[in-house]
Amino acid sequence: MIKNILNFPFMYQLLQTICLTENFRKNVITEKIKSDNQIILDIGCDPGNMIKYLKFVNYYGFDSDKNYIDYAKNKYKECSFFLEEFSLKSTKKIEKVDTVLLSGLLHHLSDDEIKELMSAIKLSVKKSFK
Repeated sequence: MIKNILNFPFMYQLLQTICLTENFRKNVITEKIKSDNQIILDIGCDPGNMIKYLKFVNYYGFDSDKNYIDYAKNKYKECSFFLEEFSLKSTKKIEKVDTVLLSGLLHHLSDDEIKELMSAIKLSVKKSFK
């Protein structure tokens, strides 16, 4: 039942706010991402609720939830969203990135899925990536 409720982006964002999860992520973003010229890859972007805290040149959001991606595409037209799990195939759809956001996702994946994801991330980052 809760999963069904969280399929609605507004309810998901409300829960994130109530649980202070959004506030935590906002603090991490504002402390760690200092440059305005970032190309950002957000894996498991949900409905894009962290975009409002980011300064970027290009933003790429990936999520497997159609409701979240549809919501994000309508709200953040200047960003690129993909309805898919980020994979090696996904790296061909984006330019090399400066920053990767990966929040609240890994515990949903198996060890093998995490290894595949890390391989895809490695291919998607600029050589200057730290």
